[in-house]
Amino acid sequence: MALAHHYHQLGQNEAALLHYHAILATTPDHLETLIKLGNLYLRKNYKREADSLFSLAISRHLTDPQTAQAHFALGYMRLNAGQLEAAEQAFKEALRLQPTYAEAWNNLGNLHILKGDQAAAEQDFRRALAAAPQSAEAHYNLGGLYLRPHQLQEAEAQYLQALRADSTYTKVRFALGTLYEQNLFLKLS
Repeated sequence: MALAHHYHQLGQNEAALLHYHAILATTPDHLETLIKLGNLYLRKNYKREADSLFSLAISRHLTDPQTAQAHFALGYMRLNAGQLEAAEQAFKEALRLQPTYAEAWNNLGNLHILKGDQAAAEQDFRRALAAAPQSAEAHYNLGGLYLRPHQLQEAEAQYLQALRADSTYTKVRFALGTLYEQNLFLKLS
């Protein structure tokens, strides 16, 4: 497993695939391998293969908290396919298994924005931040949420928190610049 992971980290995906498949040939239910191989297929845009591996991981390890990663990946895939109900169900299942799964809370917040439920989205982003206070992505998303009802000071505070968490986060710098430009425009009007 360590060798497969090493190849994966080095970007040698074909070698990683061979090693992951060798593990599954001897231990077809190996949860960590099913998830890592599914993630590798997802990065390579082999969605059907990734979906099969995540689904297999879930069906073989229903109560294992690590299966939350497979539910999260399926939720991510469903969200990107516009299947909001299926995505929501997958994220909620990931959170049932791991209640402090910050990325799942964050993506659930994004899903609630798409569904038009701003209050639920804010609550989800806050839960993501409770689980991972340095999550630049959750601060960024919460800041964007505050821009909509024109809570500019709250948006600015979240964007600055995002920059403290990740000073290289380009989207935040752009959003902060846009916010300052809007604020200046409002003061001049």
